[in-house]
Amino acid sequence: GHILALKAGLSHYSAANAADEALGGYTAIKYSLDLAANFDEKIGAVIAMAQDKLAAAVCKARLVLSVTANEPIDVTPILADYPTGSPVPAAAAYTTDVPMKRGIKIPAQIGYAVLAAGTEDAGMQYHGSAAVASNILRFGYLWNVIRVQGGAYGCGLRLGPTASAAYSFRDPTPARSLTMYRGAADFLREDFRQIAANSAGRLALDDQCAAVLATGRAGCQRKSKIGFRLLQDFAGLGVGHFHLHGSRPKRPGL
Repeated sequence: GHILALKAGLSHYSAANAADEALGGYTAIKYSLDLAANFDEKIGAVIAMAQDKLAAAVCKARLVLSVTANEPIDVTPILADYPTGSPVPAAAAYTTDVPMKRGIKIPAQIGYAVLAAGTEDAGMQYHGSAAVASNILRFGYLWNVIRVQGGAYGCGLRLGPTASAAYSFRDPTPARSLTMYRGAADFLREDFRQIAANSAGRLALDDQCAAVLATGRAGCQRKSKIGFRLLQDFAGLGVGHFHLHGSRPKRPGL
């Protein structure tokens, strides 16, 4: 459930996410169900579309030919069977028809809550230190207010170059979770204030940095000056980035 909601929420903030939702999200599920219910009426159009896409995709302009041979060979006869075609465009503008807000009723006493916002719409530029901020919010804030207090089975946070989203799953109080996500900015602001004023807090931030960097980045030194410098680098980003309730999407958004 939260995966479908994440796809829907993030689909408003990039062409890639819009395409991902259309091909693997709730939109794709509705399309498949409609096709199954009206198969005889619609299968002809589906076949025609598939043939059209196949003809456009399989051509010389989009072909990568790999040849393995002991001696040089002439591949001209192979290429002759393919149409010239046109190359893949450098970029494509995909948009979504998913509503800004959506609630889907399911036959269960639990739910899934997602709140998404665009990075550009919040006036921010993505920074790698957002991974540290994500750890702080996931385990210092969301875990407590969504799982411990709210009773959800799990929760999380995704921070990306184009958009961010907080989510819960198997959540008995999804409406409450949507409200609690909006408190992330205040929590992060207060956390930074305490860290900046407390040397022990700076050491705690080092632990967060080390945990993130140790997963794949070499050269992490657990010294307080490293943590404090990272704090200075992303403090502004972190606070503004999580004003989810205040974002006003330039494109249709959730």
